[in-house]
Amino acid sequence: MSAKKLHSVLLLVVSFFILQSSYAQDKTVSGKITDSKDGTPIIGASIQAKGSRIGTTSKTDGTFSLTFDSKITTLVISSIGYETQEVTVSGAAVAVSMVASAGTSLNEVVVIGYGGTAKKRSSPALMLLCLPRISTFCHPGLPTNCCRVR
Repeated sequence: MSAKKLHSVLLLVVSFFILQSSYAQDKTVSGKITDSKDGTPIIGASIQAKGSRIGTTSKTDGTFSLTFDSKITTLVISSIGYETQEVTVSGAAVAVSMVASAGTSLNEVVVIGYGGTAKKRSSPALMLLCLPRISTFCHPGLPTNCCRVR
């Protein structure tokens, strides 16, 4: 065997091992995130590999898929209105039931409106809206007192 052929074969073998080791460093985890009370899927939950910037969000059916370094063993899962959870990854599939946060509520709501109008017709708008006036489009979890709108 000539030196040129030996060099080519050696280069091919080394390239194969380098390629295999680079693929071995990543793992893909899929899962579904649901509400612990009724099992409904949680849309838009944030899933992040702990200690990295790699992350994704859950789809409309609560599912997700995330590829990250195989050295990472924990996923951090969070969503508005739910407690943040850290889940240890041991396989390729994860099922997470999110628990609703307790005791979080809004004391004030700031509403900013934008629109087009003539300068002479515009004026600063600062007013107090009471919940009965806006109850048709407010969330039922808002406090019953008045909200200051700026």
